[in-house]
Amino acid sequence: MLQQCKLLVWDECTMSHKRAIEALDRTIKDIKGNRHIMGGMVVLLAGNFRQTLPVINKGTPADEINACLKASVLWADEEQRSARAAVAGARRLPPMLNYRLVSTHFLKQP
Repeated sequence: MLQQCKLLVWDECTMSHKRAIEALDRTIKDIKGNRHIMGGMVVLLAGNFRQTLPVINKGTPADEINACLKASVLWADEEQRSARAAVAGARRLPPMLNYRLVSTHFLKQP
């Protein structure tokens, strides 16, 4: 089923350890036989970095920051910029169109 999947949505990904997302990347690459990031599948990572970061048992705040998605090698500047541009453009639209614009941006084929 994952070989045919076109879109994967991971809600509250900001609470996950960066290694979980990196493991997902390696797994999808292996399943799809595609060496592109996330096996060429569109993956929508949703969450709020101002909320809970990954919980590290007996860890320091620095350990929590180092474990978050933003510290991962998968976090690319280009994707951040394009996502911010889509959201910034959507702020000027009515709420229903706002959702569609942001959703359409992330559903584009790589």
